[in-house]
Amino acid sequence: MQLTDRETLASISENPYMQYFIGLSGFVMKPPFHHSMMTHFRKRLTDVLAELNEIIATEGAKEMRDDDNDPSNVSGGATGSVRT
Repeated sequence: MQLTDRETLASISENPYMQYFIGLSGFVMKPPFHHSMMTHFRKRLTDVLAELNEIIATEGAKEMRDDDNDPSNVSGGATGSVRT
């Protein structure tokens, strides 16, 4: 959905499921916030996602280093014995 901030707010105002999703305790007919607050939400979400991406990248790199140091993680070669 490519909605403007005003359209997003109108959609939230008309939909009880969206109102529940954003944390309202019950359905309200009036807009729950001013459309200009969407800019604030986007900024906060961008900051949170950047922090989350950093955590994921750090943990992923740590797991890769742990896998590289694990002697049981050797690729190639057969695991069974060969009869001749």
